[in-house]
Amino acid sequence: MAAALIIAAVILLVAGLRLRRMQEMRASHWLVLPTLLLAAAMPAYVAWKVLAPAHPGPEVAGVHVSKVSPVVDTTTLDLPPGYALLVTATLGEKTDDPSSDRTAYSLRVRGEGWEQAASGTIKRADAGQGPAIATGSGEGVTDAERRSSRLGEDLQDRFEFNGSGPIRIDVSNWSGEAASTLDLEVVEAPPPAALIWALIAAVSILGVVVEVRSGAEQFAGDVAFLAMWAIFLRDGVTPLDDWQEVVKAILPAALLGMLLVGGVAYLAVRYTTPPRPRPSPKAESPPPPPRPRRGPPSPSPSRRVRSRDPAGGGRCSRAGRTPGAVLGVGPQRAAAAMARILAQNAPSAVLLVGSAGAYPGGPPVGQAIAARRLGLGQAAVALGLGYAPLAPIPVEADRTLNARLGLPLADVLTLEAISTAAALVAALTASQGGGWTVEHMEAGAVARVCADLGLPFAAVLGIANRVGPDAHAEWLAHRGAAEAAAGQALSALLDG
Repeated sequence: MAAALIIAAVILLVAGLRLRRMQEMRASHWLVLPTLLLAAAMPAYVAWKVLAPAHPGPEVAGVHVSKVSPVVDTTTLDLPPGYALLVTATLGEKTDDPSSDRTAYSLRVRGEGWEQAASGTIKRADAGQGPAIATGSGEGVTDAERRSSRLGEDLQDRFEFNGSGPIRIDVSNWSGEAASTLDLEVVEAPPPAALIWALIAAVSILGVVVEVRSGAEQFAGDVAFLAMWAIFLRDGVTPLDDWQEVVKAILPAALLGMLLVGGVAYLAVRYTTPPRPRPSPKAESPPPPPRPRRGPPSPSPSRRVRSRDPAGGGRCSRAGRTPGAVLGVGPQRAAAAMARILAQNAPSAVLLVGSAGAYPGGPPVGQAIAARRLGLGQAAVALGLGYAPLAPIPVEADRTLNARLGLPLADVLTLEAISTAAALVAALTASQGGGWTVEHMEAGAVARVCADLGLPFAAVLGIANRVGPDAHAEWLAHRGAAEAAAGQALSALLDG
């Protein structure tokens, strides 16, 4: 039971976290779900086969063997195709003699036209009695209760052979007194190792392809880890091992999957993603601006910027009488204008003023807000129609400036176009971690420029409309109230 819980917990943890990351990224490559399901199914299926192997039926006998001579015992069994030999120790009495802690043995298995040798070691630990499990039954093997292995113990071995049919088994080279008898049973063999390795290769390749094409970081490493875990469960776990060998199999799977395959995926992404073009130097290019000083803004005209509104270019009335600069409509124009202004001046902070729209549940029309978090929205990504490698992360507005403004705070999302469809609005508000309540066409781009240059930034926005199909009509009706609210907030800051 403990082994099953551990396996289920690890699979759910890895797969669940991966699905959550993919949802946050809005990565929608069609191979994501099939690859993840195949990777998760592999360790679950293999664990079921090795921890609860099927028996061929009572007609296939099992036998007890014990140490009675140099050749301990000779017995015969019928080994059907696809089955293995499970050797289980019945522990003898624990004594002070070190030989009672370990038993080594050898098997010589002969079938019609083939012969194969195997060896194993039974060892005990000083941990007390563990939970009992029932062994299989058959002629010569009675229904018995044996405890499962504790940490450090090895009470069971599974051997697979190249042939099948009636077999003769010689148990020899028995040394040590840990086991009083060995029970030999025929059980269903786990899936072939070659098949599992082929599936590991397929899952790893699919994981790399998905990571390269969708930009889903560590996807290949996660699915390869789950697939690799299956092969180590197959080769190292028997029913009595319970949880200890299941846990031991995690480390090599993680090393091969997350580090090896994950590293290959990282290199593939790095060398297949086109590098960002570097602007060629021009003689007429202006020198870079001096590094701005951090600190709160003074009421100097060069340290205030006002933006044209996203719904048509109106200006906040108080901002219209405040010296500053107009940035233009849209994120590209605003970012270019901001860079040009900063190249010509050396402000210590930037304050953007304008009007904006509110998403459902956002601030009421007529209220002025200060931006707390500013992001650049992408409609195609939000709707699951595309992906954005290395997408810019949201920017936090300057807390000192926001404290001086004393306005309600809101998370502001910047887009190239005004949103009108309800489905698009719902997708945008849930994108990039969610929580977006205000839409504006310039603030996020300007904030990104300031963040890259280390400039404190704040934005005061008057809410003029609700985002939706009637946004422009509402903006025309309420722009005056929105501009007045933003102007009053700006006046309070500048006059204070």
